Amino acid sequence: MVGQSLLFGISVWSVAKVFVFLALAIYIVFALVVIRQIRLMLETVDMGFNILIRFMGWIHLLFAVGIFVIAILIL
Repeated sequence: MVGQSLLFGISVWSVAKVFVFLALAIYIVFALVVIRQIRLMLETVDMGFNILIRFMGWIHLLFAVGIFVIAILIL
């Protein structure tokens, strides 16, 4: 009963895929907010490792986008 449809021919796995894509898209928005918060923090507070913090924020965003692309290719 793997291919069972919920309603009107929509399968359970299709609904799960939509929710996964939605969750990953929200995570990308979160990563963008982190980038913005890092920029605002670095304008306010001067630290010795500004470049490292900014780099980590961008790596986080690239990771989130990469996971989204991989999910599109796999699912």
